[in-house]
Amino acid sequence: MKKLTPGKLKGLKNISTKDGFFIIAALDHRNSLKKLMAPDNPESVSGSLVKNIKIEFTKMLAPHASAVLLDPEYGAPASEKSIRDGAGLILSLEESGYLEEKGRRFTNLLKRCDVKKIRGMNADAVKLLVYYRPDDDSSKKQLDLVKKVAASCKEVDMAFVCEPFIYPLNGEKDFRDNFPDLVIQTAREISALGIDVLKVQFPGNVISQRPAELKKNCEELDSVCKVPWVLLSGGTRYEEYLEQVEIASRCNASGIMVGRAIWQEAFESKSFERIVDFVRTTSCKRLIEIISITQKGLPWFERA
Repeated sequence: MKKLTPGKLKGLKNISTKDGFFIIAALDHRNSLKKLMAPDNPESVSGSLVKNIKIEFTKMLAPHASAVLLDPEYGAPASEKSIRDGAGLILSLEESGYLEEKGRRFTNLLKRCDVKKIRGMNADAVKLLVYYRPDDDSSKKQLDLVKKVAASCKEVDMAFVCEPFIYPLNGEKDFRDNFPDLVIQTAREISALGIDVLKVQFPGNVISQRPAELKKNCEELDSVCKVPWVLLSGGTRYEEYLEQVEIASRCNASGIMVGRAIWQEAFESKSFERIVDFVRTTSCKRLIEIISITQKGLPWFERA
């Protein structure tokens, strides 16, 4: 069991519920959000529209969440406590997208922002998305990046949420078959590097795999993870994500960080008013439904 410093303990408390679950509305999307809004021409989406979307989404989802995850670029206007209704604040440290070399993806940190600046923006925690393949030489560079951010968070005594993201290499035919093992191995390696919460992909496919097999995968993930873990949604359909949350929670997940699974269909409309109305009604209802399932999980303070 890891002993937490005062700053990290305060940060984790601020982004979780009183009973110890992370209910986090993920709203740090940038390029992926623009693609949802204008699939044929993402660059046509103005920065001011993205900012307004984040403000409106935060206002509506924050009352149901323990924290919101935003980006310093477009999400800063939505980070004010008056907008997020007192919910905790997590800010992303990475640039949107990635650098690709021979099919390997590498995370780039924001050029005008670092952990100290994020601390100065009154954030409770910092989040780093790191593209990762534990079975490839590229993992060394990505591990070094996680260690670097962990050291910076330790220096300023700030909670650190790490999101390793497994992806297929060029021409890889058996990626789906190996995916659960890759997620589990990644959790084993990344969770040992001084992070405080692991944001993780679901280790399986609820459509093609049997429940018993999925439960076994999640139990193995839980057994190797050295810190509390939460389930990301990653654009999964809402119905599938609900099944994932149910299984993960029964295997000691400590909550969720959910984004597109609850609001991506809003952008089937091009009307700002209809987009906002979808989130006000459907997305909030979905988040409340997910919250009831997460209570079957393990409070984070029982692990950390």
